This record gives sequence, structure tokens and C-alpha cells, in this order.
Amino acid sequence: MKSEKKADSEGAHSGIPELEKEKRDDKTVRVTQRSSIRNLVSYVMMRVKAGDMITVQGLGLGIGKAITVASIVRDRLGSVHQLNSFLEVDNIKKPDLKLTGIQIVLTTQSDLDSKDHGYQKPKP
Repeated sequence: MKSEKKADSEGAHSGIPELEKEKRDDKTVRVTQRSSIRNLVSYVMMRVKAGDMITVQGLGLGIGKAITVASIVRDRLGSVHQLNSFLEVDNIKKPDLKLTGIQIVLTTQSDLDSKDHGYQKPKP
């Protein structure tokens, strides 16, 4: 019983309950309401500079922070392609409701579909 309460409280604080259960990879950054923008920007900038394609995901109160991180990275690096899309995740506590969020893909290479509605070309 105690382990169930602990799992519930962790999911409630993280802001992204279902995503945390999935297999994590180092090319996906999950932003929560308690994430530090400074740390996220540093990590994402390092990975994008290295030529990696990084995905920034945010749900709930993490959506604004995810957008802020992507915007700062694009402003500082300049030639970064961006692809925005909506993210839909199953809610653990209420299975009939879906959680929505944002998914932002950042890369310095032009691997993204420029005809997609969420595509943003690099800033000059």
C-alpha cells in the first residue's frame, strides 16, 4: 500500500506521469513544472551543437517551460530547425482522460519535413 502511495505522489509532482514509465533515451528531454530552465537550456544546447536531434516534451505546467527552452536555444544558436507537434498521453489516475502537451524537435541539420505545419525554419 505504501509503495502505491509513493508512486502516485511521484507522478503527481513530476507533471508527466505516464512518460516517466516509458524507456528513457538521451535524445528526449522531459520538462516538468519543477525543471530548471538554465539546466535544460545548457543540456539541449550542448546536444544540438553536437549535431544531435533533440526532442523537448512538456505536459501541463511544463508546456511553457518547454517552449521557453526551445526559444532560448534557437536564439543562442541561430541555425536551428524546429518542428512542433501536440503530444497526447494516457492519464494514469483517470484512464478515460488524455493529457495533452507539446513536443518540440530541435536540430541543426535539415532532416525535418519542411512542409509540416509545425515546422519553423532557422532564424537568420
